[in-house]
Amino acid sequence: VAKRLIENKHDVVVIDNNRSVCEAIYGTIGAQTVLGSSTDIDVLEDAGIANADVAVATMRVDADNLAFALLSREAKVPRIYARMRNGKYAAAYKSAGVTRVMDLAESFVQRLSLEVEQPDVQIIAEMGGGKAAVSILRIEGDFAACDKTVAEIGGAKGFPDGCLIVGIYREERD
Repeated sequence: VAKRLIENKHDVVVIDNNRSVCEAIYGTIGAQTVLGSSTDIDVLEDAGIANADVAVATMRVDADNLAFALLSREAKVPRIYARMRNGKYAAAYKSAGVTRVMDLAESFVQRLSLEVEQPDVQIIAEMGGGKAAVSILRIEGDFAACDKTVAEIGGAKGFPDGCLIVGIYREERD
């Protein structure tokens, strides 16, 4: 996550209680690192939590992520994201002020199910907590939607409510 954010020109501070991890992160991706526990308010203050626009909790233990989220909320961080390992913590994350909870297990199950059930659909991005997605679906042959406009497809009888076609890309045919 830190590497991707740095590549996209964001300022990133990584907190870890393992010196060799901090050194490796700084050495490989150049992220500023702070040695210590992200559940220690003094460490968070040293990391500049008061100036953060976003706080991301990716620790292995939900209780640690919750403590970090509460401290981030107290520091008035506008957006707080957390990785949730156990779905039983969902309400606690909401109470802790987490803006978006990433339920990795559920996300994996949903994506795997889609791969098995709809192998021709490729998910590019998920939005709205997994309630919407940008997808690619290759349509070949004489499928009913071929050679139709987006308006014709969207206005067809039986087109699902809440489904939106944003665009169609058509490769040149020989």
